[in-house]
Amino acid sequence: MSPLAVGVVAALVGGAPGWYRAMLLLAAASGLRQGEIFGLEVGHIDFRNGTVRVQQQVVSPDRGEPYIGPPKTHQSYRTVPVARSAMDALAAHLLAYPVAGVQMEDRTDPNRVKWRSAQLVFTSKRREAIRRAAWSKVWENLEVVAGKALAKQHAEALQRWERRGRPEGDEPILLTVPDGSSMRDLRHFYASVLIKHRESVKTVQKRLGHAKPSITLDTYTHLWPDEEDTTRAAIESALGAVPPMCPLAA
Repeated sequence: MSPLAVGVVAALVGGAPGWYRAMLLLAAASGLRQGEIFGLEVGHIDFRNGTVRVQQQVVSPDRGEPYIGPPKTHQSYRTVPVARSAMDALAAHLLAYPVAGVQMEDRTDPNRVKWRSAQLVFTSKRREAIRRAAWSKVWENLEVVAGKALAKQHAEALQRWERRGRPEGDEPILLTVPDGSSMRDLRHFYASVLIKHRESVKTVQKRLGHAKPSITLDTYTHLWPDEEDTTRAAIESALGAVPPMCPLAA
C-alpha cells in the first residue's frame, strides 16, 4: 500500500461533481470507510465540536436494494474529529444540497428491522442511496478527470521550470492516479498523514475503527518512521544512581 500524494487527493476532490466533492474531502479528512460515508446522516455531524459520529453504514448487496446496517466491527462505532476545512465543506454541501430523506430498510438492530426515512448527507444525483456498483463507475470517470488535471499541472510546471533555466534537482514530478485506486485510498491517505505526524498505533486504530491494533500494524507498519535508537540513553538514565562496579581483584 502506497498512500496517495496530496496533489493527487486535491485533483480527485477538485475534479468531482459538486454533489460529491465534500464527500471525497471528508473521506480524506476522516478516514471513514466508503459504506460509513454513504450512511452518514445529518444527525451524526456535530458542527460545534467539529466531529462526525460513525454508527452505521450503507450496505449494497449484489442483488437487492441498499440498506442501512451496523458498522463493520464493534470498534467501528466511533467519533472522529474532522479538520475545519472539511467541516466547512460539509456545511456548504448541506446548504447547496439540502437533505430530502431516503426511504430505506434499517437493519442496524436485527431484532427490529424497519423502514424509515434516512437523512443521508450524501446521495446519488437522483437523491437515492449511493450504490457500490454505480459509485465504481463514478470513480472511474473521476480518475480520468483528475488525471487530465494532473497532466495539465505538470505541463505548466515544466514550462515554469524551463523559464528558470532548468535548475538541477528541481524538475517537476508528474503525479498520477494509480491504477486500481478506489475510495479506500483516501482512507489510506488519512492514515498516512496521522502516521507522518507521529500519532501512535492506538490512535490510528481508534480513528480508523480497526478491530485490533495488529490490523493497523499489518497495513501501515511500513509507514511509521524509524525512531532514533534511545535504548542506551534510557538504561543509562535508569542506572545512573547505581554505584559502579569495583575493579576486579588482580
